[in-house]
Amino acid sequence: MKKILIFLSAAFLTGPLNFAQTVTLTFAQPTPSDSAGFATVSLPRGGNIVVPTLVNAPSYEGNATFASTVLTPTINPGWTPGAFAETNFASPAPNYPTYYVEITAGTYEGYSFDIITNDASTLTVPSGDIPAALVGQTMQIAVRKHVTLDAIAAGQSGLTAYVDALNVINSDGTTSTRYFTGTSWVAEDYSSRAGQTVIYPATGFTITTAGAVQLVLAGSVKATITAVPLYTGPVNVVGPLNPVAGTLLVNSNLASAMAPYVDVFNVYSTDGTVKLTGTYYSDGTNILNSSYSPLSANATDTIPANSGVFLSSSRATFWMLQPAVFP
Repeated sequence: MKKILIFLSAAFLTGPLNFAQTVTLTFAQPTPSDSAGFATVSLPRGGNIVVPTLVNAPSYEGNATFASTVLTPTINPGWTPGAFAETNFASPAPNYPTYYVEITAGTYEGYSFDIITNDASTLTVPSGDIPAALVGQTMQIAVRKHVTLDAIAAGQSGLTAYVDALNVINSDGTTSTRYFTGTSWVAEDYSSRAGQTVIYPATGFTITTAGAVQLVLAGSVKATITAVPLYTGPVNVVGPLNPVAGTLLVNSNLASAMAPYVDVFNVYSTDGTVKLTGTYYSDGTNILNSSYSPLSANATDTIPANSGVFLSSSRATFWMLQPAVFP
């Protein structure tokens, strides 16, 4: 799976910063686990870490049989050919996946695959993405549109054109830069279109802003497991998909995805200063503090809502993020 991660920029540490990140939620239904709505995220001037907590509602749901690169729904959906195809930007700008298919039940729940294209009755995904164990199996799936940088900027206020920027770390460890243009985003050459840069579920981005910014993130609360890839090259920017409140570390299952006493993650402040507030390890079951002691059951160490952690992984693996639980 081609995944994009967003890395902390050294340019964060600029100027006096004294605002606090806040989140306001508006849902169309009283039960967030099935509702569509908005998360309004207010960011201070300076450096911010954002993990969008809402995903796009499914464009298709049903059962499909897996081949090596093709998925075939058990009932012909009659899709418009190319409806889910990659965004085809003119050369030299690269194509970007526009949609992805996700397994929503069963043993492989949470795993997702970018869609290259489709015809009326099948989906085509990149060669090598589908595990051999899935070939020939029929699974419950959902097709969703990716959240992109353009979607992140839609409805925003406060972003400054050609000043506010993102640093992007790709899954192979290479670094790219995205600049806000006033309406969309461009790459480091200031001309190649990059608004379709994908923000995968439960991964995030860091953004350096010249002033206070408000983002209006639209979508639905994800009610299924998410397989979040953790790479060994870049720092992984990952976080929970709970838009209602921050997530207590003792209530997360992040420890199970980490190599005991080796992998590490950092949590940072949300006041624009990007101040380190905690360093944590794992014993395979429990989150450990910087002294390698397990957090107590009543520890208040938290990943803030719509934010995330910077995790260094010693192995390529997945964090099987459970859906958010609401009172």
